[in-house]
Amino acid sequence: MARWMKLATGIVVSAVCLWLAFRSVSIGQVWTAAAAISSQTILACFVLGSCTLLLRSVRWRILLESSEPLPLTTAFAVNSAGQMGNMILPARLGDLFRATNLGRAGLSAGFALATVLAERVLDAGFLVLVSASALTTFSNLPGWLTRSAFLLAVAALAGLAVTVLLPHFENLIFQLIARVTPHRVQPRLTRLAAQFLSGLRSFHHAGRASGFLFWTAVIWVLDGAGIMVLSHSMGIALSPTQVALVLTSIALASIVPAAPGNLGVLQYVTVSVLVPLGAARAQALSLALILQVLNTTTLSLWGAGSLWFLSARTVRAASAPASEPVRAIS
Repeated sequence: MARWMKLATGIVVSAVCLWLAFRSVSIGQVWTAAAAISSQTILACFVLGSCTLLLRSVRWRILLESSEPLPLTTAFAVNSAGQMGNMILPARLGDLFRATNLGRAGLSAGFALATVLAERVLDAGFLVLVSASALTTFSNLPGWLTRSAFLLAVAALAGLAVTVLLPHFENLIFQLIARVTPHRVQPRLTRLAAQFLSGLRSFHHAGRASGFLFWTAVIWVLDGAGIMVLSHSMGIALSPTQVALVLTSIALASIVPAAPGNLGVLQYVTVSVLVPLGAARAQALSLALILQVLNTTTLSLWGAGSLWFLSARTVRAASAPASEPVRAIS
């Protein structure tokens, strides 16, 4: 029942946001703005989106390899399928898919889930820095954006504190499990806790941390380049600071419960940010719709292919003779 309530709430939120976004603009105006975009621009944005998806897998693999070597193809397939799941499933269940499917590569689900958590927290932390820099240069932004950025900053700092400090309390956590849980489940819970803490500890290494932060910066620069290319092709001249503000706003929009793909919320947020920056409402709405189509297409194509890759590998492993080891697909 709770799942259906969340889905119903998301649909209502999306419907309200779509009405707010479209209430003073016609479909014809939106179509005219979208028609100005060339196919070369669409292709360039698709390539940029595919590159960032690959680099997110490279970045995640840095944390995963603190446990053992992992083929990039495996990290990319699991990450792509999980990101597609996040697009169509509520409560970011695609991240849970990412963690559980790494068991096929020999990694523990608890360890993988902790790396997913660390990845999300550090991504949010980077966005906090970007948004803090961008917000100081504007004075005519909607109040919800400033308040949301503050909440994101608090959540990111809390998550960063957990990521950094929790592994240092390993013995205390084990003692707590021994005291408050039934004896029969203590070994399993202790093992899961150890795996999870090991995943968080993967970032406590200077080389891995610097590599992770480097690729994070590259990923967000490429995401910003995609928005800048698309906006300029529509006649919306955005500065790098304004692009950073749009990126932050879109990230904040993903937190709001909505229909699959964050439909409606993305359009309303983009319009609310771009119109005060000088864009026409039809242009802003068209840009938001095209961004959503591009993101959906990119994740669907790579995600569906990744699901096929993972399924084929599972079939191969199941049909291999027991005495014959199955090589990791690289």
